[in-house]
Amino acid sequence: FGSSMTRRWFRRPGGFLCLCHENLEDWVGEAIVTSTNRRLEGSMRRNWWGFAGKRSADVALHERAGPQLLAECHKLRAELPEAQVMVTRGGDLGARYVIHTVIPSHPSGRDPRPMPAPQAGDVATADEAEALLRQAFANALGACRDLKVSSVCLPAMGCGCRGYPVEVAAEIGVQALKEAPVPYCEVRFWETLTFRKWVQLTEDRLEGCEEGDVRDALWNGKSLEDWHKEQEARRKPGCPVM
Repeated sequence: FGSSMTRRWFRRPGGFLCLCHENLEDWVGEAIVTSTNRRLEGSMRRNWWGFAGKRSADVALHERAGPQLLAECHKLRAELPEAQVMVTRGGDLGARYVIHTVIPSHPSGRDPRPMPAPQAGDVATADEAEALLRQAFANALGACRDLKVSSVCLPAMGCGCRGYPVEVAAEIGVQALKEAPVPYCEVRFWETLTFRKWVQLTEDRLEGCEEGDVRDALWNGKSLEDWHKEQEARRKPGCPVM
C-alpha cells in the first residue's frame, strides 16, 4: 500500500477513504473515474490553451489504456456534456470500468491571455464551474452505485488542468466522498501541495485510521491489488484461484 507519507486513510460512513500521492493510471481495482474533455479526445487534444506545463491525468490514463479505450468512447458518444458520465471498459488498465465525466475550467485558473474563439464555448463562471464539479462527483459516484463496485479511484478533479482553487475543489470532493455509496474510495494526486491540502481538510472532516483497518474490514487482510486479482480470477470460468 505504501508509506503514510504518501497515503492517508480515513473512516467514513459506510466505508473508507484513502488519499494517495501516486499516479491514477497505475491503480488496480474495480473502477476508475477520469475527468476528460467534452469532445472525448483522449491524448490527442486540440485545445491545450492555457494548459502548458500542466499534467492531464486523463491523457495519462488513455496512454496507459491503449487505443481501444478511445475507440470505445467514440462508439458510445461524439461528445459528453459537462457533469454527465459515460462508462466504458478499462482496456489495458488495472480496472474493469472507466467512468468518464467532464468539468469546465474554473476562471481562477484560466490563462489571462485572450482566448481563441474556438475555445470560448468552454468558459464558465466560478459558480457554474463549482456547481458542475459538484454534479460530476455525484454522477460519477452514482455510476459506481449502479455498477455495484466495491472500490473506485478518482483524480483530484478540478485541481489540475481545470484550475479550480484547491480549497474549493477539495471541499466539494471530500463532501461528495464522505457519503459515497462505495466501500472503498481512493483519490490520487500527482502534485504534493494539492495532496497536503486535501489531507489537511479531510483530517478536519473524518477520523483517521490505519492500513490494516482497511485490509481487515474489506479484503480479508489482503492488499486491494491482490484481492481484486483474486476476484477477477474467480469471474473467469475454468480459471483456478491460487
